[in-house]
Amino acid sequence: MICKGYERLLLKSMKADIESSLITCPKTYEDIEIFIESVIGCGEQGNDGELCKSADVVVLDQNIDLIDTDNETAYGTDIAQTLRDRNFKGPILLRTGNSSLHEKEKYMASGTIDSCMGKDGHHDDLAARIFYLYALRKGSAKRT
Repeated sequence: MICKGYERLLLKSMKADIESSLITCPKTYEDIEIFIESVIGCGEQGNDGELCKSADVVVLDQNIDLIDTDNETAYGTDIAQTLRDRNFKGPILLRTGNSSLHEKEKYMASGTIDSCMGKDGHHDDLAARIFYLYALRKGSAKRT
């Protein structure tokens, strides 16, 4: 999850295992690459002898300010595209402060994200959306 501020409330609302959840606020392109590798899974055995598995769900901010550039911004839609290019099959939800209908439609048109939400909603609504997207990808929910 690339987000800032609400992640602990969200994970608590979802009754998620916080220790198994990856929460990051990347400040460099290297941080983003590490996040991507963590999401798709390494395919190798970890220290405990288990295979590193891919993430179940990804939540991305659309605009990610980086410090290793001249005030450059990384975009969640670009990270989502990289994840899809690297065969990530799980749901990707985009959070954005630019939540006009036009902007949401533009982000959804990329074909790389499953849902787009503004940042003005409650974390319980976000948790419900994540559960729905996960169930939809697993085939246990119907598209509404």
